[in-house]
Amino acid sequence: MRGALAAPTWPTAFDAAHAQRRRKTMNTPRTRSQATIDAHSLGALLGERYFRSFLLAGERNIVQGLNREGTDEARFASFYDRLPGDMQLQVKSYFQQQAGFASPKRQRLLGPLSAVSSEQVLTTATTARDLIAEFEGLARFGNMHSATSHAKRHVGNAATDQRIPSISASGHGLTLSLHLDSLRVDESQDDWLFGRRNTTDEVRLAVMTVNPRGIIKMKHHNLGDIQERQKMPFNGKRLARLAQGVGGDDWPKRWSCVVYAWERDGGRKQNKALDAAVEHIRSVVSKEMIEDAVEAKSKGKLPPEVVEAIASTAKSFLDGAFAWLAGLLRNDNDQLGSHQKDVEFTQPSLTWRSTGTSRSEQWAWQFKGSGGQWTTTMHWRLSS
Repeated sequence: MRGALAAPTWPTAFDAAHAQRRRKTMNTPRTRSQATIDAHSLGALLGERYFRSFLLAGERNIVQGLNREGTDEARFASFYDRLPGDMQLQVKSYFQQQAGFASPKRQRLLGPLSAVSSEQVLTTATTARDLIAEFEGLARFGNMHSATSHAKRHVGNAATDQRIPSISASGHGLTLSLHLDSLRVDESQDDWLFGRRNTTDEVRLAVMTVNPRGIIKMKHHNLGDIQERQKMPFNGKRLARLAQGVGGDDWPKRWSCVVYAWERDGGRKQNKALDAAVEHIRSVVSKEMIEDAVEAKSKGKLPPEVVEAIASTAKSFLDGAFAWLAGLLRNDNDQLGSHQKDVEFTQPSLTWRSTGTSRSEQWAWQFKGSGGQWTTTMHWRLSS
């Protein structure tokens, strides 16, 4: 749908993926020992709802001129202001068309928010009251559900593994980074140049990280041109530093990263659009999820489950926003998908439980979409 000013198609996929989980979890009585829905799934639902609110806020701001302080309208206005001028024209044209969508199309696009009147402000109290109550429950009770099947989790501290002695990092704190070992273009994008199929991909990765305080960051990497069936070594290139010298007494702590794969990135203009989307969800998380919902209840410390839910929320929102941007903007960008991995430590350490060294075991991720497929190998690394 490159260049098409049409309704995003992602909500259907969201609904299909989460409908059964909603039915099973949202009606289960909560106890003091667990919330009614696992943190990863709750975050995915919140991210979906926040993206629907983003679309409604864009329509209100562009078409109706609404920009009420402290709402998603104001956040969208900030997003719009960060876009380059030509992108602003495309976004404006889209929302002018969205305002004219017939009722069934609006319901598919906006879900329950299609019934929200313009008099109602777009804050979490309006758009996601039911879900934010579940999120508050994580801060009060935690949960017993494992999200390992959703976001692959590493337990990094070696202290609980009798086979590998722990090396204390006290005095240094914990420093954690994500590294790229290799990237193979299994199948290049279906691009054509001068009547011939182009078998070279211009490889881009974007890495979002979330730290134990819920702070979201994004870093971009231009990895150059890689031929189809070529495996390019990157020799442990650092993609992100998630922690540096972290100590203190409030353990366990959890970090999360999400890696997005893009081909033929539009350069700095495209990065600005992605960064604007990150800033939007960062503002939502900081104000509506942390400050308003859990900060007072958690007394300044976010439980690992809350960090997991925040990371999942951000990923879910950005999955929608990035797909929307890729389909909307008139350029040669193609999105190949994303992967998330969480890591939790019970105390600072210089060794990985599974390896007994500063490096974790290596893992492979396959990114597939828009006619292309890449395979990456990565690892975590600890240092003092």
